[in-house]
This record gives sequence, structure tokens and C-alpha cells, in this order.
Amino acid sequence: MQARAPGVIKLLGEHAVVYGKLSLASAISIYAHAKAERKGSEFAIELKDFSKSYKLSEDELKRIYQKYEKKKSFEEFIANEDAMLLPYATIASILAKKQSLEGIEISISSEIPMQKGYASSAACSTAFALALAKAIGLEMSDNEMVELARNGDKVIHKNEGAGKIDVNASYYGGIVSYSSKEGAKREEINASLNLFVVDTGPKKSTAETVGHVAKLYNERREEVEQMLNEIDAIARQGIALLKANKLKEFGELMYRNHELLKRLGVSSEGLDKAVEKAKAYGMLGAKLSGGGGGGIAIVLADEGKESLDFFKEMGFDVRKVSIDYNGAKGLS
Repeated sequence: MQARAPGVIKLLGEHAVVYGKLSLASAISIYAHAKAERKGSEFAIELKDFSKSYKLSEDELKRIYQKYEKKKSFEEFIANEDAMLLPYATIASILAKKQSLEGIEISISSEIPMQKGYASSAACSTAFALALAKAIGLEMSDNEMVELARNGDKVIHKNEGAGKIDVNASYYGGIVSYSSKEGAKREEINASLNLFVVDTGPKKSTAETVGHVAKLYNERREEVEQMLNEIDAIARQGIALLKANKLKEFGELMYRNHELLKRLGVSSEGLDKAVEKAKAYGMLGAKLSGGGGGGIAIVLADEGKESLDFFKEMGFDVRKVSIDYNGAKGLS
């Protein structure tokens, strides 16, 4: 059984989503891959990108499951464990409670750049969970599959709320909105977005940038809440504009969203330069995507634009991406 899951970019609303506001994300055409097959008598996980393989007995999976269920914090759970293996072992331990995994060997690999803002961990967790569940013949609802995959993302980010939009977007594909109140929804949007992703260099961890906003929120709550409410309004307006195929107006919202994220302190010099350059060259819109503090910016260009060489002149890598409308669910 093979599965693949797309990476994810944030079109609008990151960081504000942590405070119950709406966020808008899109699955894109770069993938994590998982392959599960019956082979031998033991359960094994291979992390191809790191040339690492592990064999896990039923007792070891039971130990991990019990430790995960009883954890008081993710730091406590992760202590003295293999950080690379643990997200996948956690997903496997949950499935092993339902059905034996003996004789299954599963590999995971990814073409999605890590720690850049593409939600690579969510895609890897989603592909892994889907391939393993299918390999043992376990029937699960869409919601159950999303929640299973989220466990891997929670472990990676050490956060109980991790993966709520990223895993949903990777699993369902297309453009997905999410808020804690409204849940995840795949939006009926068929607009053709000519998107480019600009890699501005190393980024801070999402945990660090989320922590920065939390500190700011505690210190200047009224001011920050006002900015978060504006980001929420931008995301809601953005959905309506995409449904109406008003891309110029949508691009203007992207620029505004970036300015607000900059004021929240989660941008970087490289991200700001990329957005400024996009505006100077007449791009429809641009903003940071994901946790920020470096990493990727996304740029919305006019239809027909095939390259953005001016970013390469700045020393930034740039790639054109398309929206993946199948998601992991449709590609398994």
C-alpha cells in the first residue's frame, strides 16, 4: 500500500489561527511518500531520507502508547526517545492497539523541504498514517484519519494543537479554511492561482515564533487582539474574493496580511525584502507563509508568468507550485 500527501502553504491567517481566528491554507504539488508492505515477521519503520531503519516489537509499541497516553507534557514524552522515530512510532502505537502490525514494513520519504514553512511534518505524518492504516485493512473515517495523523505532528511540534489546518489541508487537498470554532472546511474554490514559493533562507522554529506572539499578546493584549481580528477579517474576505476569482483584490489582502504579521514580529529581513521586491515588480500579492522568522514567502503572479528570475538575483531560490486538489485521501 502506497500513499502520498502534499505539502501545504498558508494563503492567509497564520498565527491568528492560534487565537481562534480563521486561517486559509492550500495543498501544493510537492509530496511526502509512504509505502507499507507485508514482509517478514516484525514491524519495521524506515526513514529513507535519513538512512535509518527501526524494528519495533509489540511490547515496545505498547510502551510508547502508554507513555503517550499518560504524558503530562510533550517534553516528558519525548525525553530519552529517538526524536526522528517517535512521531511515526506514536502513530503506529495507536494503530497497534486496534490491530497487530507484525509483518508490516513501512518506509517514509519526502521531497518537501524541511523547516521552511511547507508543513513537511504534517505531510509526512499524513502519508505515514494513511499507508499504515490501509496496509492493515483498518477502515477509518476521514475525521479519524486526520486525528490519527495529527498525533505525529503534535509530537514533532510539541503542541497539542499542532496540525489542525496543515493535516486537514494535506489530507483533503485544495484550499482549506480552519478555525477552532468552525473546524476545517475544504472551500469550493476553483480559481487558478499562479503561485510561486520563494525560499529566503533558514527560519526560526514555529514554536519560537508562536511563543513570541504569545508574549506580545500578554504584554499588549488590546493592540494585538485588534491585529488578530483584522487578520481574521482578511481571511474571510479572501475566501469570498477567491470564489469570485478576484485575484487582484486577493493579492492586495496578501500584502496587508504580511504587514500585520510583520508588526507581530514574525517576519524577517529576508521575507520583508522578498515581499517588497514582489510589490516593486508588480506581483499581485506576496506574504510570508507558515511560522515565519525566515523560510518561505509566497507570491501570486499574473496568469502566464512562468518565472521570477529577479528573486534569483537576490540569492533566493524560487519555484513555481500548483494547487493539489486531490490531497492524500484522493491519491492513496
